[in-house]
Amino acid sequence: MVCSRAIMDPRERRCTHDAVSAVVADADIVTLILAGNIGPSGFAAASLVCRTWLSVCRTDERVLRGAAAYQGALTKFAFVQLFAVSPRVADALPRTSHARWRGGRYFLYHTAAVDAVLGAGGMTGWRRRLQSRAEENGTGARKRATVRSQRSCLRHCSQQEERLRARACCV
Repeated sequence: MVCSRAIMDPRERRCTHDAVSAVVADADIVTLILAGNIGPSGFAAASLVCRTWLSVCRTDERVLRGAAAYQGALTKFAFVQLFAVSPRVADALPRTSHARWRGGRYFLYHTAAVDAVLGAGGMTGWRRRLQSRAEENGTGARKRATVRSQRSCLRHCSQQEERLRARACCV
């Protein structure tokens, strides 16, 4: 039987809402949902859902590693954003170099780079780098502009991730 929201009894809607809230607020279930099923932009978006999801994203290494391994490799931009390292630090990590279609080169970071960056400080070091990057971004009008640019970046990055994932599946 398909129920329309308009004809559903308000008590049934409340029970459904409570059940969904209980599932979404359970850190173990959130970890199972997120680990290996989201890319870097999905990881960033998931951390904005609620405090429980943010806590899972910031404390569970499986979720972070799953986001990094979602496409098999990360571009330099995605790697720098996800792991809060400088481009100079990223250059020192193991990577592969590839030719661009219209000239130039791009770099892909695989599991060895993720192991190297997490090996130097683990999740605690990663959270410290995130905190220092957030402090560098400032507050006020500049922070609001940063939030708008992050939203557009999330949209762009998620589209790029899906294109790359589709190519990887077809090859």
